Amino acid sequence: MQYIKTIVLLLLLLVLGCDGPYFKIPKEPDTSPPLLTITNPADQSTVSDTILITVYAFDNDEIELVELFLNDESVLSQNEGPYEYPWITTEYTEDQHHTIQARAMDISENYNQTNKIQVLVDNVPNPDLVSPTGTILYPANGQTVTDTVQWVVAAADNDGVASVTFYINGDSITTDAELPYEFTWLTYSVADQAYALSTTILDISGNSTVLGPISVIVDNIPAPDTTPPTGNITYPPSSASVSGTVTIKVSAYDDTAVDQVQFSIDGTEKLAVNAEPYEYNWDTTIETDQTDHLISVTITDQAGNVAVLSTISVFVNNTGDGTGPSVTITSPASHQTVSGEVEITASAYDESGVIRVEFYQNGSLAGTETEAPYAHRWDTNGESDDTDYTWAAKAFDTGENSTQSQSIILHVDNDDNVPPSGFILFPYAGQHLSGEVEIQVSAADNQGVASVDFAIFAINGNDTLESSAASEPYSFVWNTTAAAEDTQHIIQVTITDLSGNTAELTPIAVFVDNDLTDTTPPVVSILSPVSGQIVSDSVTVSAFASDNVGVAVVNFFIDNSLMLTDTESPYSYLWGTQALADSSEHIIRVSALDPAGNETNAQPIIVTVQNGN
Repeated sequence: MQYIKTIVLLLLLLVLGCDGPYFKIPKEPDTSPPLLTITNPADQSTVSDTILITVYAFDNDEIELVELFLNDESVLSQNEGPYEYPWITTEYTEDQHHTIQARAMDISENYNQTNKIQVLVDNVPNPDLVSPTGTILYPANGQTVTDTVQWVVAAADNDGVASVTFYINGDSITTDAELPYEFTWLTYSVADQAYALSTTILDISGNSTVLGPISVIVDNIPAPDTTPPTGNITYPPSSASVSGTVTIKVSAYDDTAVDQVQFSIDGTEKLAVNAEPYEYNWDTTIETDQTDHLISVTITDQAGNVAVLSTISVFVNNTGDGTGPSVTITSPASHQTVSGEVEITASAYDESGVIRVEFYQNGSLAGTETEAPYAHRWDTNGESDDTDYTWAAKAFDTGENSTQSQSIILHVDNDDNVPPSGFILFPYAGQHLSGEVEIQVSAADNQGVASVDFAIFAINGNDTLESSAASEPYSFVWNTTAAAEDTQHIIQVTITDLSGNTAELTPIAVFVDNDLTDTTPPVVSILSPVSGQIVSDSVTVSAFASDNVGVAVVNFFIDNSLMLTDTESPYSYLWGTQALADSSEHIIRVSALDPAGNETNAQPIIVTVQNGN
């Protein structure tokens, strides 16, 4: 019985896990650290007023102590939850980042800590210094406009657009405070000329942005019809041999309407036709036989514009007696433009021999050659300029049989009536200018450029400036400091060629602004790495920076030590982390400065180095 009691007691002790006098069951040591995290606020958040910092801590056994650090100073130390600390942010530096970290230890002295998080204290809202943005959607720069023009502007702002004001030649026309930002411009109420259009976008904080000026040309007066009609003699073909009654056919076209088509034979007017089909039945039997005859046609439109078609020559052959030599005009080519002295040459052959070659201008004998090479010199300086002339050669054999060559048409052009061309290279329309500006022009002409003349005048003033350049480069240095300040100016350029032909380039509008006080700081941010990232080896720290005038330098800091000053985009720094301790945290900071000394600091980031050393 006693034996049974002893067995029962031992089993009971074993089940209860108690130490008996004869044996002991050892416990596993606690090596697990407590779980720990900061639940509020979030990393990289912005805080204000009083915020409750909360920490969550848990252990499989028992929490011995939880500590909270604010900027590495202990602000909370307790062993029972809830682990909370009311942080009065107004007692800390404004517009700066502050670090928060928590540590915990259990009763087995296992230890854990969180990474430091960063929060920004912002109790006083920063003023809006960001200017609005936008663009003039319509009309386009350099456009010619008529009648009613819908002037449309796109505008945006980080806080909100208050209004868009429209200006013509610097004068305020209207202000629009609601989307879509537009103005209906009745151009027929103003003179036909160039105008400078600009707009000012105003945001709700009073920041403003000027768009333009752009140049447009109002042209409401219908241009007179100066376009001559066009056409062709479709039958008979040039140099054809004809006989009997021939129907001369003409195709005639005009941008408005054809008034009449006048037919002429050998310079004598025969018939004027006022409606299609434009045809004339020519009785060749009453003309001189075995000779060339000239067919010419003049087309007139309803505006009085006249087009003289290229004269053609045909050979009337109603008897057909004998076979003459073969003959061809070899130079120049038909429909060529000629000037000065021109040599007209012909080739002729006959088995019995060629006794002479006659050259005919517009059907009249102009010269005779009896020996090869058969050539005739024509001085075009005595002819009417911009006129077509018909030439033909007639060869005679020993039996006085003759053959006429195919006629050619030559166009005389001794006077240069082609205007020059060009464009303004710099500045561009709407540009804001200051200091000395070199106005650059590209100019060209078929004969040569004589001069490029510059004219600059303020839209709302009388300060007119003129200059001229006679050789390349065609430019003029304009000292804008002597011009009206904060005013739109029109730049006009006239190109003149060696023959006196001129070309007026499309004027452009620019804005003179020599007040160079720059109070707008740059915009800068860290692109990579991101906050909280684990980095190793060599890390490329890259940043973005921009400024309304220009970025002078971008500075890279590691743990507040200046590592690199970069002056050119893309802005980056190659950071070697190999010598740094594993699990160590480092703060990366970037700042940007513009030429005026305005500086902006990007929001810092914290990264952890882990190289496996």
